[in-house]
Amino acid sequence: MNKSGLDKKRYIVTKTEGETDPDAQYFILRIDKDPAARLALRKYADLAISGRFYNVDASLGHDLQQWLIDTMSTQGGKEEYEYTTKWGT
Repeated sequence: MNKSGLDKKRYIVTKTEGETDPDAQYFILRIDKDPAARLALRKYADLAISGRFYNVDASLGHDLQQWLIDTMSTQGGKEEYEYTTKWGT
């Protein structure tokens, strides 16, 4: 089934170590196919690096930026590049 819009039941998130908080809420981004997801992740990385949020580690932002670079050859990466080349960020 291919639902449009927000599907809160599409994915089940578990942790590799420790217990999963049953009240936690997650948002899954697929950066290899979705250029909008890449732009959202890029903004998150920029904010993490900026230090504007005390509980977000700047090293996570750097790791996310590197991940985006490493996945530029995917469909999502190519579409993100085309979008930002045409429209800017």
